[in-house]
Amino acid sequence: MSWDILKSGPFWGLIGVIVGSVLTTAKDVFLDRRNQTRLATYAAIRIVCVMDLFAAGCLDVANDCGEDRPQPHGQDERETTVDEPVLGPFASDIDWKSLSPEIAYKILILPSKIDEAKRSIYFAFDAIGGPPDYDEGFEERQLRYAELGLSAIEITKELRKNYSIAPPSNDRADWAPAKRLPEIKASIDQSRETKRHRREVAVAEAPSAECN
Repeated sequence: MSWDILKSGPFWGLIGVIVGSVLTTAKDVFLDRRNQTRLATYAAIRIVCVMDLFAAGCLDVANDCGEDRPQPHGQDERETTVDEPVLGPFASDIDWKSLSPEIAYKILILPSKIDEAKRSIYFAFDAIGGPPDYDEGFEERQLRYAELGLSAIEITKELRKNYSIAPPSNDRADWAPAKRLPEIKASIDQSRETKRHRREVAVAEAPSAECN
């Protein structure tokens, strides 16, 4: 191989073109990645703000034990005292494609979970719980919104971790929704498990009771 080519102007011109092209491409990739990071961080901040409000509203519902109020037929019945929270709206300029598919799915599926919870609550009030207390309806409402609030908190935790977003101003380790919602859910789950066990015992003992 002749080294004379290294002394030629065209060779170094070609090298310059190649190096310039590589540097330009690298610069474009870097700027595009930085822009995507900025878009994702902005989206995460906007979403976290919406989710924090929703989680706080879920806690209000999960804490709502209702209130006895007079009815037209003359008998008091228990009614809800807190409206269900509304999720969103999300900012129209959020670039959803800047987020990972996994976290975007968790966020975008939440409205479907809310609709499912509302159907379950309606059924509990209408077909299971009865007046005047509607115990089963209130219990289902508290449980479902505790679960929805926990779903929102799970999303905010992931976004805060991935994009270095500060916790809510009133949040430390004991932020009310993050602390209280698991307690409410655990209490209802335990209560239901106790009731289920009692029913099983009653069914098991029923034949012997009849023989006596």
